[in-house]
Amino acid sequence: AAKFDPSNSMHERIGQWRHLNDNSTVFRDASLNRIRLGDLWTIVDVYFRCICKATVDTTARKALTSSVFLPYSRRGFTKAELLIRTMLCGCLRRRALVSPERLAGITVHHPATDGSYQAPALPPDLLKNVEVNHVNTIFGGATER
Repeated sequence: AAKFDPSNSMHERIGQWRHLNDNSTVFRDASLNRIRLGDLWTIVDVYFRCICKATVDTTARKALTSSVFLPYSRRGFTKAELLIRTMLCGCLRRRALVSPERLAGITVHHPATDGSYQAPALPPDLLKNVEVNHVNTIFGGATER
């Protein structure tokens, strides 16, 4: 990822997570889905058991200072969902659904980002590794639930 450059108009419009602000053209684009990572993970986890690798960009970690993160945290975002750049998963279909009631209330298209909507939590092992500065994190398990 490129380092944030305030003289770059594209960086100024969407850099430092500004694409999540309601005055962003990207944010307002109805054709783009804004599913939250916790929602996506919950949907996948109901139907599949997965082993995943999440990657955090070191430039993003440096850019997500306390002052940058605070407004997003007030809107319900977690550091992990702002920092994870990619998440690759290998999954197997479950023999039976696991806790499908977790799907109730999930908003997959344009959930509120004003703090009134809270996405389900990401797996604790993923959160822990993202918080302790791991760049690549393997999580999930091979045991059937």
